[in-house]
Amino acid sequence: MKLTQASITLLAAIIAATDANGFESGCGYVAASYPAGKALIENGLIDVNADVKNEADEIGARPSVAGREYAKSGVLPTDDIAGDNKTETKGPVVRKSFEIEEALPLPPKTRAPVEQLYPFDALQVGQSFFVANSDVKSGAAFKTLQSTVNSANARYSEETGETRPNKRDPSKTVPVTRATRKFELRHSEKVVDGVAVQGARVFRVALTAE
Repeated sequence: MKLTQASITLLAAIIAATDANGFESGCGYVAASYPAGKALIENGLIDVNADVKNEADEIGARPSVAGREYAKSGVLPTDDIAGDNKTETKGPVVRKSFEIEEALPLPPKTRAPVEQLYPFDALQVGQSFFVANSDVKSGAAFKTLQSTVNSANARYSEETGETRPNKRDPSKTVPVTRATRKFELRHSEKVVDGVAVQGARVFRVALTAE
């Protein structure tokens, strides 16, 4: 069976785990996925102990001598393994080095435009929009919209330049913010085609003077 990058990654993980547990001498096993390790078994790169197989379809595995050699050289053994005559094959085990460069100007953070589901931006003072329970996956519009409205209020706020003690940790301070828009959420219903539909309504309200 041909080795894949996933197989090679698993081999490296098995080697690291056995070494970390002091099993360099080959006296112990670590748990590994049998389906993922099948190619390693057929290529003679790991030894297995099926007696330690668990419910997660993991088996006891440890790197063979050939497995450790392959991890270093990327060359498969030429022995006749699992009935197949293997030929020497170069594997993709390559450790690339990365050049260290002098610091470059850090590009500014950019955010992809996010399509808003609810019309907060277009909402004027005194206007509102209704969301029926049937319009949300949970079936509870008020509960679903609570965090959405809180996020909108936070988005339409600005720092004043002042700070205040953090409520959770008074030894620290957090910026004081001032709202530029304010939204409130209420349980509501709307009559559609003569039928009262339950849901929630978001209002844009006027800012109160502090």
